[in-house]
Amino acid sequence: MTEKRATPSDDVPRLTVACDDPKLERGSMMRISHDARPQTLRQALEIALVSSFAVVALRDVAVAACQNLDPADVERFTKLSTAASAAAAPSTPAMTTKDLADALRKARLPQADMVAATPGTVQVSSFDFLNGGTYLKATLDGPWHTDVVQFVRQGDRLIPIRRGRAGRERVTSDVQLSVRSADSAQRYVQWLLDATSDQALWLVASVDDVPFKQPGRTEADLKAQIATLRQSLESKIEPPRAEESGTVFVVHQDAVVGRDLVRYTIKVSRLGLPTIESTTIAHELPVVYAIAD
Repeated sequence: MTEKRATPSDDVPRLTVACDDPKLERGSMMRISHDARPQTLRQALEIALVSSFAVVALRDVAVAACQNLDPADVERFTKLSTAASAAAAPSTPAMTTKDLADALRKARLPQADMVAATPGTVQVSSFDFLNGGTYLKATLDGPWHTDVVQFVRQGDRLIPIRRGRAGRERVTSDVQLSVRSADSAQRYVQWLLDATSDQALWLVASVDDVPFKQPGRTEADLKAQIATLRQSLESKIEPPRAEESGTVFVVHQDAVVGRDLVRYTIKVSRLGLPTIESTTIAHELPVVYAIAD
């Protein structure tokens, strides 16, 4: 009997692992299938798909590895991801993909069939800014991609959370938000950036959080480059902070976006409406990364 698998919806973000190849022209990518290196790739994806507020996260598009990701890298990013997850809001009791699929069918959402047909896990988190709602993030282990679908549940409503600017605008229009303090504003901004980013995103608080590549034994030049960059970025990266300013809150957050170090300054109203400004601090960092397929 041939196993029949559901085809992921086009609007569901998918991870494709990629890395620079010296044999290719600069800027070109090389793809690695899920079956080619199952252990290394699975480890790398698991790192990326742990809740990412912090330093290490990604989204469904966030982390990646080259063909032979060093075990030291896996261990380092796992520790970072675990620390980030521990700092986030506590999760509520577990939900299965079957539970989520049933809820999606009841809400008549198109992701129901894919969630029902694909093995995976569901993370359920509660945040004060969701005004009594919960955040649902399903990581689905498809045959060629790890797919991530995410929703906010408020009362009887399940609200899909999508990527990009349009997705961010839908969050602020469709989700009931309540931001009551500077601390709440900071948590909200970190969640919003992570949940709606359409690029690899690693929120950072210090140079130790930057996901630098692990140089190989023969990569002396790369090792020297990273050492120089670490020293330079040590004084440039600032810890996240937030303060109240009149009728809004102002949040400052540094992040590695793609391969650039970016500083966000985001004004947030008490209803969660963000005004986002960003400044690029450093370009083309030698970091691990992933791309959306």
